[in-house]
Amino acid sequence: MPVRKGDRVKVECRGTFADGTVFESTEDDGEPLEFVVGEGEVIDGFERAVLGMEVGEEREVVLGPLEAYGERDPDLVREIPREGLPPGDVGPGTMYLIESP
Repeated sequence: MPVRKGDRVKVECRGTFADGTVFESTEDDGEPLEFVVGEGEVIDGFERAVLGMEVGEEREVVLGPLEAYGERDPDLVREIPREGLPPGDVGPGTMYLIESP
């Protein structure tokens, strides 16, 4: 039965940038991505991509910025000196909760 709005789904997925760099992988996370289609739990383009899929089906999806996280807005970029971060390893994918004044 094809996936419809309101269905709870579990999907294995890998998100990559155009250069092939992986930014998200359920394989690396150790569990599938689970969400209710149509509830806005994932980006719109990904939600639309799973609509109509069948169990076991594989699909390659290419999303443009407007279907994903939007165009890069330099006004939203904040540079934080390394000294402002907690000690330890800092690298791609490292997340911190940062409060601003």
